[in-house]
Amino acid sequence: MRIETADRLKALCIVLMVVGHCEIAPALHDFIYLFHIPLFFFVSGYFFKEDFSVAKVRLDVRRLLVPYAVGVLLVALRYAIDAFRTGSFELLPRYAASALVVGPGMHFAGYDNLDVGVLWFLPALFFCRVIYGLLSKVRHGTWIAAGVGFVACSLPEGIWLPFGLQQGVAGMFFYAAGHGFANARMLSGNRFALPTCAAIAVSAIWIPAIDMHVGLYPVPLLSALAPLGACVLWWKLVYCLEGRRWKVLSAVSACGRISLVILTVHYFEAMTFAWHAKFAFVPLWAFPVVRFSIDLVVAVLLSKIPAIRRVFCIK
Repeated sequence: MRIETADRLKALCIVLMVVGHCEIAPALHDFIYLFHIPLFFFVSGYFFKEDFSVAKVRLDVRRLLVPYAVGVLLVALRYAIDAFRTGSFELLPRYAASALVVGPGMHFAGYDNLDVGVLWFLPALFFCRVIYGLLSKVRHGTWIAAGVGFVACSLPEGIWLPFGLQQGVAGMFFYAAGHGFANARMLSGNRFALPTCAAIAVSAIWIPAIDMHVGLYPVPLLSALAPLGACVLWWKLVYCLEGRRWKVLSAVSACGRISLVILTVHYFEAMTFAWHAKFAFVPLWAFPVVRFSIDLVVAVLLSKIPAIRRVFCIK
């Protein structure tokens, strides 16, 4: 039986991702970045199965790296068209190098500060799942993975690994928490657990912004625990609606099931269109609504195409 909570949380995260990439109030930005990416890792870890195998890796390649390649190729095609139209070929090779190393801030092939952009999350989640799966084969593998992830959340910004490995290793802390949460049925029967999670999450108000993309964890201990507390709270909150058959919840679940398509559409428009210039007439507060609505409509239409459904593994 499908757990609708996961789809609904993925929908929430993808909405917040788009909103977070708009011009919004700093306080709202910090609130979104506290948990929206950690929650993706947490939800994915919730469904981890310990029968890790080469077949599982192949499936993750299809689910995560193929959509990454599709998104990169679409943007590269747009850049190639622009290059032939303008006669300037500087952007295309730089973007190709960015797509290879993922970034951000990487130096490769003579280019500095490479960053592929929003799609960094897909290779990061792929490596997170693979490394976690390998560690699950050893004794106390979950705790080892959580410890390694926690350490990665404490590293200085100057230490960086390519190919999404840095973010993926850091994400293992939240991935392991999701796995443990599912297996141990954590929090049940403990009346102090949820208030503790709430207190930890609220404490993030007093720390600077967190950003998994660039490896920004300003307060090592709290920068890992505050997002984790927020993840647990969101899961428990949304899980209260599990089993409800309201139409709006069905729509949200459907949005979550095509979240990868929405992410790819958002990536393409973010990398190739000057939205703020084209929609300058839209009030600043309404721009995130307009932007996500466009991304959603395009993604829904694309998800009706059988080939797209196969590429993005939509059931």
